[in-house]
Amino acid sequence: FFNDTATTEIYTEQIVGSVRCVQETVLIYFKQIGFLKELQNILEKDQEMGEVIDMQKLLEESIKSFIAQFCHTNPVEAAYYIRLLPPNQIPAVASSTLFNGPQLEMLFNRENEAKSQLNQIRIILGNEQFEETIHYIANSQTSQNSELSIKLLDQIGRFDQIIKITLTEEINILEKIRRKPREQSVEQYMNSKFDNYVDSVLKRYYDKGQLAELELELNGIQILRRTRQSYLLLEKRQYEEAMKLLKETNSFPLYEADVDGLKEFFTETEEFFQKIMLELLLVFLLVLKEQYKDYENKYKRTSDKNIGKQLNTLRQLHDTLKLYIQKLDDFIRRQDISSDLKEIMKQIKLVSNEVDTIL
Repeated sequence: FFNDTATTEIYTEQIVGSVRCVQETVLIYFKQIGFLKELQNILEKDQEMGEVIDMQKLLEESIKSFIAQFCHTNPVEAAYYIRLLPPNQIPAVASSTLFNGPQLEMLFNRENEAKSQLNQIRIILGNEQFEETIHYIANSQTSQNSELSIKLLDQIGRFDQIIKITLTEEINILEKIRRKPREQSVEQYMNSKFDNYVDSVLKRYYDKGQLAELELELNGIQILRRTRQSYLLLEKRQYEEAMKLLKETNSFPLYEADVDGLKEFFTETEEFFQKIMLELLLVFLLVLKEQYKDYENKYKRTSDKNIGKQLNTLRQLHDTLKLYIQKLDDFIRRQDISSDLKEIMKQIKLVSNEVDTIL
């Protein structure tokens, strides 16, 4: 068989894509016998169960089952078999075999042998499929380990996905703060290490001029962080500092009651931007409520005219916000929006009514 050049070339092209691969790894063809036996076992099992055989699924399951025996000790050889799969199946199989569990460390290992293996796997799978595999792994890790996802995406230069994950993580943190029990502190949701890491990653792309079209998203990250910081200041009863911080955050419409503007905002922007606006509005109202109560108590004790002026300013501010919230609520009720947005809007109305009662 190996002396027949024509047959070798045809068979090799089917299996691994080039004759050179045979010269480098002749052993793979002996192992091919084992692979075909694995294929036959699964095929016979499906026939016994009377199932309709899906050949693509059969190939995927056969390869996964076969390379499980050696993919951790010889990932490069396993990559040759994974390459047999249709392109859309490669990321899922490669992530569950080549880069599963401890093998994931290979992607970050800077030792020469590990780097050499990784480069060989990239060549075998092809650059596009290799990067799609990393992307697939990153997506699967997002809900469990955002930092790991960002590290993986940074390896393949997916800065747009890094920003999206960061925005999602920030919104999730705010949701946890809103729903947390009273005895829990906001402090536990302040992860400066993660914030600093993300900033350092994004700065590299920013300095290269690659984030010019993502200014809105970058701004969104900063607004969400300020909102989170405002919750912490609110918990510490530092109301003036919280209000100052929020008033500096003026990139989203807090005071405008323009229905056309609302319509444009809720029909032409992604949902996470809508969440950003509502989260900002909610914490603004919470700070306003607590600051008013604090000023009112001080005024009762001191009758200080300056504090009286501050109370009047807060009343006027709430009158403006109240009009805005009414129009916002009327508009939102006529829209098909997510349950998350409805929940935030419900809390906004509740706090606004509380402020109204206090005033």
